Amino acid sequence: MSGRRLAATAAVLGVAAAVFVRVHSRPLDGAPPAAELGDLVTLYYPMLRYAAAEVAAGRLPLWNPYQSCGEPLLANPGLTLFYPLYLPLLVLPTDVALRLDLVLHLTIAGAGVAALAWYGGGGLAAGLIGGLIYGFAGGMLFKANYPGFLPGVAWLPWLLLAVLCLIDAPSRRRLVAAAASAALLACGNPQFVYFAVLLLLPLAGAAWWARRGGGLGAPLAALAAALALAVLLTLVRSLPGLEYMRDTWRAGALPLAAVSALAIAPADLLRHLVLADPRPNLISVARNEAYLGVVPLALALVGALGGAPRRLALPLAAGGLGAALYAMGAATPVLPLLARLPGGTAFRGPNRALIITDLAVAV
Repeated sequence: MSGRRLAATAAVLGVAAAVFVRVHSRPLDGAPPAAELGDLVTLYYPMLRYAAAEVAAGRLPLWNPYQSCGEPLLANPGLTLFYPLYLPLLVLPTDVALRLDLVLHLTIAGAGVAALAWYGGGGLAAGLIGGLIYGFAGGMLFKANYPGFLPGVAWLPWLLLAVLCLIDAPSRRRLVAAAASAALLACGNPQFVYFAVLLLLPLAGAAWWARRGGGLGAPLAALAAALALAVLLTLVRSLPGLEYMRDTWRAGALPLAAVSALAIAPADLLRHLVLADPRPNLISVARNEAYLGVVPLALALVGALGGAPRRLALPLAAGGLGAALYAMGAATPVLPLLARLPGGTAFRGPNRALIITDLAVAV
């Protein structure tokens, strides 16, 4: 994987992301928010602005007195103030920093897909096209208004790549890369850690199967060490988050009806794969998360049938299809089945899993 090629691709993706953010940027204060900006304006913007001001004043923002009648801030499990990419919040106006945050994450996400595609045998054009598809798919752009979601979706392809590299040729550098990418991914909403684990199972299984004659002891030990290091790196936010969640109404398992909230009906998912609603409202904005477009879907089909490396294409295709079925909630057996497993009833919003489908189509 050429560093020069990756830098050039990241530059193109960064320019595309900057143009997108510039064209679609809206004021974050003053005017009533549009439907898709609700949480960004009423939750993330004031929370991050207050936290940045407290840190700049030399105070650790343990408590947020201005939202929800007061609530823990540093322990908020949906967002970590220790995330390195939040440093611009300390020196820039919050609205500018949030736009820069989006540009950076769209670039990181697209470059990760490009690197993953190259590792699987794709060329320069394939990597760039895949990065553009993932960076600007409906699932990604829906999450553009949720800063707490961005680390999970931006670092996911890098985590997949790091794990594949570690299985193929274990080394200290690759071990640290896998642990670091996992820790960065975990800086966002914990639901995307859950999705990453589900996707890594078939991908790592296919990688192990491919090297079944080369011994599995060293890769397994390296993965265990990377996992342990990632857990240590995230303790600063996971321990306070777990303590916080223990005292909330979501401490136990959610009922299946709550887990299925925001699921997409099968007919809506199929329709919105190729047709986006140009004027989204509070309901259709979530359905637009399914949007990929005719050309990316056609390219993915050609790639899958045209000799794409099976150890990457097949498990990702299975993961993408499974994510689409999961997004339909109780309309398919996937979500009810996963609800019986550990962590299966910890999260609501199965529509968010469509980012896995986007990743599969992009690669």
